Order: sequence, then C-alpha cells, then structure tokens
Amino acid sequence: MDWSSIERGWKHYKTSAQERWNRLSQQDVEGTMGKRDELARLVQLAYGLSREETQRHISMWLSKQAANPPFAAHG
Repeated sequence: MDWSSIERGWKHYKTSAQERWNRLSQQDVEGTMGKRDELARLVQLAYGLSREETQRHISMWLSKQAANPPFAAHG
C-alpha cells in the first residue's frame, strides 16, 4: 500500500491513526487531511521522537493498513 491510498481514504484511516497516536487530538488527526508530512510533524512533536523514528512508526502503521482497506475500495 502506498501513501496516496491513505490520503484518498483518510476518512476511513483517520480512526486507526487516532488510535495509534492517541496523544493527538481528533482535530489534529483530521486536520492533517491524510498528508504524511503533516501527520509526521504532529507525531514527532507529541511523542518527542526523532524524524527517523517518526518515519519508522508511520511506515509500520502504513504496512498494517493494507489489511484494513476502506469499504469504498470494494465497490
């Protein structure tokens, strides 16, 4: 799965992102509009991670989303 799929299906994936990074407010997560750079910036600030660590966490989350496609992709 690539990040463009996340952006297109952000309404579906934002719940998972909110659960994964629960230090971010719902408004923060929604406000990223699925933009990886914006999500990374907020995660890095909220969790005090390095840029590399942040990208690793986001990549791990992304790989898990392949098993969680949005319903719209099926029809």
